[in-house]
Amino acid sequence: MLGGLLTGVNRAYPYTASQDAITKDNVDTLFKLVYNDNFNVSVQSLMLLYQVSGSKSDICNRYYQALYSKLVDPTISKSSKKSLLLNLIYKSLKRDTAVARKIAIARRLLQVSNLDEPFLACASLYTISEANKNSITNIDPTEKGPRQSEESSQGNESESKTPKSDSYSAGIRNPLYSNADRQDLWEFSLLSRNFHPSVNEFVSSLLVDGEVSYSGDPFNDFTRIKFLDKFVFKNPKKGVKAANKKFYSRNQADSELPQVYSSEFREQNANKINADERFFFEYFKAQKTSKVVDEEDKDDDATETEALDFANEIKFASTTKQDKKKRVVKLKRKMRIMRQTRDLITAMETLMMKKMELK
Repeated sequence: MLGGLLTGVNRAYPYTASQDAITKDNVDTLFKLVYNDNFNVSVQSLMLLYQVSGSKSDICNRYYQALYSKLVDPTISKSSKKSLLLNLIYKSLKRDTAVARKIAIARRLLQVSNLDEPFLACASLYTISEANKNSITNIDPTEKGPRQSEESSQGNESESKTPKSDSYSAGIRNPLYSNADRQDLWEFSLLSRNFHPSVNEFVSSLLVDGEVSYSGDPFNDFTRIKFLDKFVFKNPKKGVKAANKKFYSRNQADSELPQVYSSEFREQNANKINADERFFFEYFKAQKTSKVVDEEDKDDDATETEALDFANEIKFASTTKQDKKKRVVKLKRKMRIMRQTRDLITAMETLMMKKMELK
């Protein structure tokens, strides 16, 4: 109920004629709601405070402090409203002119996303990239060494004091005093070691190119459901609508793309394959190659069997049928071992060549 009311006020606030539509008492109440157990209510309160802080500079510092503290809320990992929070962070970073505060918020966001699902890490990196594009002051992840602490854009003397220590304090309440801009952003190093290939690619793009080139939805493209759908080797039935419209639309959208096991997917250019699909691309391509090799081996086996049968008629004419079978089995076993040894030697030579190329 309260979340719905705040959603309505957020939509109506830009159309209010007076900037004093929300009084100081209302602002204090909104700050209390930020720490509410309901994640949706707290995010809607922050969104309304963001709009109010645009016209009332005296609460701007207080707003950024509340946003900074909300990022360590444990309910974020279980909430379905992560996109609302990241959208708010994007707008807040874009509007803020204090570099120290922007870096502090970005660092805490990366720290939280490193402990969450890969889609949140990708979304966080993309948010920082887009905020850099559309902001006057940027967050430079490649800059090293201590940086000069920025003063607050509101001109508050108490906020513009230089911190006494140069060490980064992640647990401090006010992001301006955390010294986040005076140490290297080691969070990118942690995310570059993430198990998800798309997270590694996003970090590399942000560090090398300064931006992330991506046009999808990370909350949909990098989820577990999306990953498990790649193992469903069956197209959805046509003309059958699911009870859940979102589930039905997702299946319809996915069915338009080539399946990872299809020939269309294997024939694509390797440079155009997404990072999270490269494993499937290489696996099914190698599987296709192995099938061709197996067919050649079957032809060789058939030829060898014919040769053994011919030798059997000539060499073992004087022996019994049982002895003939035993000798044939032994010969076949020896020839199979010889083929396996040959394949092993070829694989070792290939591996050695790759190592030499890397050196």
